[in-house]
Order: sequence, then C-alpha cells, then structure tokens
Amino acid sequence: MDPLSNVPLYDLQLFLLIPLAILTIRDAKKNWRQLWDNDLSMQDRQLLQRINVILLLPLVVLLHECGHAVATLWAGARVQEFHFGGWWGYVVPVGNLTPEQDLIIFLAGNLVEVVIGLIALIAALFISSPPVVALLVYLGLYSIAATLIIYTLMSFAGMYGDWIAIYTAPLPAWVFTIGVVHGAMVVGLLYLIYGSAPRIWFVAKTRPKWAKDYQRAQELVSKDPTAINYLNLAWNYYYVDLEKQCRKALEMVAEKDPNLLERYMLAGVLQQSKGDFTGAVHSFEQVVERPEADPVLKTRSLMAIGHCLLAEVERQQGEKALTPAAVAHVLETYDQAAKLTPQIADPRFYKATVLNKVGLHKEAEQELKELRSLKWFDPALSELLGQEFQVARKSDKAQQ
Repeated sequence: MDPLSNVPLYDLQLFLLIPLAILTIRDAKKNWRQLWDNDLSMQDRQLLQRINVILLLPLVVLLHECGHAVATLWAGARVQEFHFGGWWGYVVPVGNLTPEQDLIIFLAGNLVEVVIGLIALIAALFISSPPVVALLVYLGLYSIAATLIIYTLMSFAGMYGDWIAIYTAPLPAWVFTIGVVHGAMVVGLLYLIYGSAPRIWFVAKTRPKWAKDYQRAQELVSKDPTAINYLNLAWNYYYVDLEKQCRKALEMVAEKDPNLLERYMLAGVLQQSKGDFTGAVHSFEQVVERPEADPVLKTRSLMAIGHCLLAEVERQQGEKALTPAAVAHVLETYDQAAKLTPQIADPRFYKATVLNKVGLHKEAEQELKELRSLKWFDPALSELLGQEFQVARKSDKAQQ
C-alpha cells in the first residue's frame, strides 16, 4: 500500500514485465506437449516457475492491491490513488480512519496474498496433473513467501511500507497476535519448502513414473531390508535430488553390509554433484582398489574418476584452453577403464571427447572409428557418436 516517492519505478517494472510475459508465453507454446506430459523434467519445472513469476504473481500483486482498496472502502474512506506496476503497487486511502481501520487496511492486501497461496496449496492436494500441481505449489509458496518474508524484509529496510506500518501500529494486542501468527506461518512455510515429507509428496505428484519406482523400492525395503534394497531406495532419492533422504538410506546400506562396494558409487556421485571432486575420487577409488570388485563396476568407477579429474582440471584452468599435458591423467584413467572391459565403448568415447577438447582430432577420430562394433553401457552415448565425429573431422580439416 505504501506510495513510494519514485513512481516511475513502477512503470519501469510494467514495461519490463510485458516483453518477459511475451517471451514466457512463446516458450510455453513452443514446449507445450513436453510441458503437459505425465512427467516433469527440470526444464519443465523451470518453465513453470517462469510462468508463475512472470504471469501469475503480477495477478496476485494486483489482487493484493485490490485487497487494500476493498478494505479502504469498507472503512468508509476513499481510494485516492491505485497504482499497479507488475510485481509492485500501492494504494493511497483518504479519510478519517481509526487506528484499527488503518491497521486492517494495511493488513488486507497481505492477507489476500496469503489466502491465495493457501487456496493454491490446498487445490494441489486434489489435482492429478503434474504441471498443474507444480504450478499451484509454486504459486502457493511464492505468494506466501512474498508477503510474509520478502515484503517484510523490504518493509523493515525502508523499501515497502505495509509491514512496518503494521508492526508500529499503536495497538499492542493486535500487533502481538499478528506477530505470533506471522511467525508460525513462516515456520510452516519453511517446513513446506525444506521438510522431507512435503518434498517427497511434491516429487511423487509431479513425477508419477518415479513415484511407482519409489513405492516399489519402499515395499522391497519393508519386506526384505537388505543392503541392496536400501541402495536401490537411495538411488531413487538421488534421482530426484532428495539428498538428505539419500544419505540416510546410504547409512543403512553401510550398516547392513559394509562390504557392498556399489554404495561407494552413489557416495561418489553425491560428492561429485556438490563439486567435491577430491572426495568423489576417493569414494570411487574404494571400488577400483578392491581386487574382488566386478570388472564392470571397476570400469564405471574409473570412468567416474575420469569425469571428476576432468572437471577439476577445467575448474583450475578457468577460461584457459586445455592442453594435452593438463589432461594426461584423465586420458590415462579412461584407458585403464577401456582395458578392463575392452568390449565396452563408453570409456573410449569419453577419451575421444577429451582428445577433441585438447585439439588432438586425428587421435579422437581414430578412437571413434573403433567404437561402432562395441557395446555400450549408456546407449544414449552412441547417439552422440556422429556429433563427435563431426567435431574431429571439421577441426582436422580446418588445421589442414
């Protein structure tokens, strides 16, 4: 409700919102079929978040300001100014208002936003469509977080007036009650965002295929709580970014069977995803150094080590071009993997990609030529074979 002195800022937001809205609608139309399938990818979720922020939240802000305006009229006052600028707005009431009426007017817009958020979250419980569920959850969480956290911080920073006016009102009993409810709702909101049960519920509702695999993994653990079944459950958690649950399941794997080497693969992948390449290499080496480890598992571990070593080199080099000397240990690791399972193409393919990166295109092409008769751990890599061939041949011609 607070009228900021720099009114053009609101107009600037609206001018910025219009092209962003057009781009968002274009992208939604372009990815319509993928967006409305029965399983949400990371790209789908990012697009839905954009739709929420660019298209839906401005409508929530408009209703927020309408809440102030309706409360002003209810109090018998007059709305002198009503301004909406996209993600922000204000209402200026004029009239002989009591402290209670003034407080209600300031509170009304924020209450509207909280109610919209709660309705969206409750509606998500009864919807089965993954994209609709995701959109409702994003709308609910963003709406409540905007008013209870973001607007509150902005208010006390002097950028937004509602909450500072509410908490400085000369009505201590009202202020205390509002503060208690406000704090309790913030705690509840944080639980919805970070709590294990809400996160699992959200993933299950938006990724039905994962939900079936997860339910099956849980049933196996319940019927037969072996290390391998806990490991399967841990991988299910990893696939949807539930790291805390993944680590707990891994702890159960170690407790049930400390000698199950497959657990080191997942431990390494977790560390790798967090950018801890040194820790990840140490985990993968636990498999490589065991004589009893299956050759296939060792090959996968060596490839994972190669990926980590390459990522570390690229991080250290920054914008500098990679040199053959800098990746020598990476190539050596992929060679070790290839020798363990000479019938498998994957390690040699990864070696070829590194050779292309450092300009050894003839060597890369030679490696790639020999892969067509081999088998693949990851069939998706075979689809990239032609692309790597093109990189090697074009670069080789350019050098000639």
